Amino acid sequence: MWIGNPNTTHVSDPTAADWSNTTFYVPDNTASDKRVGFLAGNASTDGAITTGFFLYGSTVVLIGESGTLESNFYALRIDDNTFRLYWNDTSLGQFPVMLRSVGPSNPPDRKV
Repeated sequence: MWIGNPNTTHVSDPTAADWSNTTFYVPDNTASDKRVGFLAGNASTDGAITTGFFLYGSTVVLIGESGTLESNFYALRIDDNTFRLYWNDTSLGQFPVMLRSVGPSNPPDRKV
């Protein structure tokens, strides 16, 4: 399982998160809501896959039931700086994305 906790470096921040020890999940095939998320410690895991996540190099994958590597993450733009993350769902126009353990490269601006 992957456990999520807020960055508490700036504990004096009045907008600091008030959650901790949440479990990362993707919805299983029976779930009607295909959004990826975090479950609170006492939340039901019905319809959620909470184990089997690994890094293949720097890329997040799920080891499927048949042993295959799955990385079916899709994003939906909500506004300029906000996206919703989905698992194996393109019904609303979501586009494929990769979850990685490293930040994106920042190439220099190119003049064309």
